[in-house]
Amino acid sequence: LNSAKENPDKTALNYMNIKVKYKTLLKRIEALSASFYHMGLRKGDIVLVLLPNVPQAVYALYALNRIGAVPAFASPLSAEAEIEMYLAKTKADVIIAIDSLREKLQSVFVRTGAKKLVITSIFDEFKFFDIPPKADEIPFAKICKNKSKGSIYLNSPRSHDTAVILFSGGTTGTPKAVELTNLNLNALAQGTEEACGYNVRGVRMLSVLPVFHGFGLGIGIHTALIGGATCILIPQFSVKVYADTLVKQKPNLIPGVPTLFEALLRAENLEGVDLSFLKGIFSGGDSLSVELKKKVDAFLKAHNCTEQ
Repeated sequence: LNSAKENPDKTALNYMNIKVKYKTLLKRIEALSASFYHMGLRKGDIVLVLLPNVPQAVYALYALNRIGAVPAFASPLSAEAEIEMYLAKTKADVIIAIDSLREKLQSVFVRTGAKKLVITSIFDEFKFFDIPPKADEIPFAKICKNKSKGSIYLNSPRSHDTAVILFSGGTTGTPKAVELTNLNLNALAQGTEEACGYNVRGVRMLSVLPVFHGFGLGIGIHTALIGGATCILIPQFSVKVYADTLVKQKPNLIPGVPTLFEALLRAENLEGVDLSFLKGIFSGGDSLSVELKKKVDAFLKAHNCTEQ
């Protein structure tokens, strides 16, 4: 990450008021990539990732890319049948999952065969919590501390190598596995900055959209980190948390779907609040009606926002 070298002491991730600096982010990515390599993962291998917006999802994305392996992101709220479908499509032998999925995954493993399970928790970043893994699980927190060094873990990425696999909504049938290349993600990041006419370097991005969606991962995470910005991670959305985060963290940019901006209009604790720190919002994932756009524009203007 060039951003880590250019801004080592700047905050890369802000997760529930826990701040991860760029130099720490890079250190954990390097350690995790070494651990993945020792687990037997190599270029082209696919890992199923079932995580919400937690720092571990970001670490996994770049650590797997560093050795040429491919994360396949899917919702941690997926049903057992959906997880089985993801495994069938990706042929993944390693799964990184949030601990709330333990029982569901064990049932899936009985039917699909044993898998390597890397387990984590929303509390991994909190030092005062220590949730021990079960005997057949690999603790994410532990493999993030691998001390191995060396270029053996480095992959020479090519622009057309697959960077990530995401799953479509399945609106026309069974969800499809969609491959995005390194070039896809990098072009999205650069194009976003060009299209909005706003310098994203060093800003605060409200990363509320799920990492298992292209919009959330490509703009909410990758665009921000390429630009040396801070990702404000929200693991679980609610109108109250959304509004509270706006007031306390003061993000400059918000990528969101129309329903996210409808929620903005409904937030009770934003009445009279100065939101002049907001410099831009990105709407995607669904069509934004003219009526809703007018309401959002009026809301932003009433809260001292001059740029949308």
